[in-house]
Amino acid sequence: NQDFNATYLNSFSGVSITSLSSDLDGRLALAGTFNGDVSLDDHSLSSAGEEDAFIAKLASTGSVAWAHALGGDTNETAESVYIDNTGITWIAGDSDSADFAASSNSLDLSGDAGGYLALYNAEGENLWAIDPVGGLSVTDDSTGAWFLDQNGSNDVVKFVDTNGTIQATFTVSGASVGVPGMRSKNLIATEDGNALVCLNTPSGHITVNGETVMSGIDNQTSLAKLKTNGQIAWSLPITTGSSFLWSLARGSDEYVWALGSVS
Repeated sequence: NQDFNATYLNSFSGVSITSLSSDLDGRLALAGTFNGDVSLDDHSLSSAGEEDAFIAKLASTGSVAWAHALGGDTNETAESVYIDNTGITWIAGDSDSADFAASSNSLDLSGDAGGYLALYNAEGENLWAIDPVGGLSVTDDSTGAWFLDQNGSNDVVKFVDTNGTIQATFTVSGASVGVPGMRSKNLIATEDGNALVCLNTPSGHITVNGETVMSGIDNQTSLAKLKTNGQIAWSLPITTGSSFLWSLARGSDEYVWALGSVS
């Protein structure tokens, strides 16, 4: 609580927790990985192959309300989890399994198919699963989520609604979103439901859906705002020295903090 006193304590053996999210009522969503057979309170999970992902929801008392495994015949990760104030929970991660399953929903994620995004209702029922990967950022009103697909030759930013339907797609050429190999908040939903992304280019030229958003010197960066209707709202090039942006954070009202480096 605000006095730094623990209101409950719970521990789970045999799992690695990689992401968590809380709502205003104190409920907590957990995501991570496990291998073999594990138990989260009274909920038993078994991996389908090697290392599987899991998602769990804790009540404000610390007890596990529900828990589910996600996976197939190879390895899965759990990169991001988010719970909103109605109890709906999003999870995103990576997988190489040809028989990936999230409850009754199955995907072929072998080869370059990439990762997964799944949605669970407040009771823990899986509503759908689709095959993007990484960079999950849910809008404030929980009507959709932004995510990043980095499995092809170009980074792709997409917006998906709560029915699992892709509503907007932005293909980035000449740049990467964030810094490759660095896990950070390089894609965030803004107060108005749109998205901000960090674009870093070795060539000095960036296009998004064929539209030039930056043309300058090598090893430069740009901040861009993308809209749910598929349009680019604006871009802000940073052309001082050799520059990189790798993390974003929401401030008060419409303000956003950006973290990077200039040399």
